[in-house]
Amino acid sequence: MKRLVGIFFIVQALLAYLILDALNRLSVSITEAAVHMESGGLTLTWSDELPLVTYAFLIFVVIFGIYFTVTKEKKQEDAK
Repeated sequence: MKRLVGIFFIVQALLAYLILDALNRLSVSITEAAVHMESGGLTLTWSDELPLVTYAFLIFVVIFGIYFTVTKEKKQEDAK
């Protein structure tokens, strides 16, 4: 059961990364727009990367999943 949970965490983190990466490529959030007064040119700046916290969380979930996958379950002995 522990191994199954570990595999689930690994697959879930990888799928979440792929989905967030695909959504990030589709949408671009404009953070600043400025119009130059003399020429009338428009300058745009945007952020198209995921926050560092997102990557850290996904890496943590993968490590947690690897831990669950690699560790062996302890056999419980019946106390008599």
